[in-house]
Amino acid sequence: MLYIGGDKPGEDSSAWWVPNQLCFEQLLKRLGFETISVVGSHSGFLRPRGIPYKRTIIPAKRPT
Repeated sequence: MLYIGGDKPGEDSSAWWVPNQLCFEQLLKRLGFETISVVGSHSGFLRPRGIPYKRTIIPAKRPT
């Protein structure tokens, strides 16, 4: 996890922590998902500040 809350209170009101890809994969495994794969990514800019972001697309499947 990456801390992005800043040093000053109220500096970032959208999020304080950003999980990385490995964190997401481990969370999905812990929740019982067996098939986990990375199929792509999506990037853009958050409005109104124009903060860039990049998100990984991770489909997961639980056993039936």
